[in-house]
Amino acid sequence: MKATGVVRRIDELGRIVIPKEVRKTFRIKEGTPLELYIGDNEEIVLKKYSPILELSYFATEIAESIFNVLSTPVVVVDSDKVVAVVGHNKNLVLGKQITFYLEKLIEKRNITVLNKSESVVQPLYDGDTNQNSFAVAPIVANSETCGAIIIFAKDNTIINEIDLSVLKSLCLFLSKQID
Repeated sequence: MKATGVVRRIDELGRIVIPKEVRKTFRIKEGTPLELYIGDNEEIVLKKYSPILELSYFATEIAESIFNVLSTPVVVVDSDKVVAVVGHNKNLVLGKQITFYLEKLIEKRNITVLNKSESVVQPLYDGDTNQNSFAVAPIVANSETCGAIIIFAKDNTIINEIDLSVLKSLCLFLSKQID
């Protein structure tokens, strides 16, 4: 385990402040759910909780379903990283950190469609080289955004209403699994 060199004291209510540098590095904001574990060597471990990661089987099944219906690459992300991939090289994409750009799209709580003819396509996760159109549909469960499903258009095409209908339906299904 990597030491930070920072020592904090627990207050009278049992709280401890996580240093700002650590919160920034791990993208921990107010309201971010954390899990508490007891390690093998009497250590306390905090881990960000991801309901999408808990349902990674469903996330993969949904990505495969979208790919089978639309024949377009699909990526499912939680609030931090890629958790399911179909239609892209899984080894190059799975587990990659999402970008702040994608984080902002998810926080908007609306489906965002970006056709490459409209503007420059920005990376969505580390190592993203996709230059096609895409749609990002946030997954909202228990009034919180906890991830997104992203579909990518085929070469020189745009995202259409049928694509969006499929995306909305399966996003809703996944969010109901979390609720």
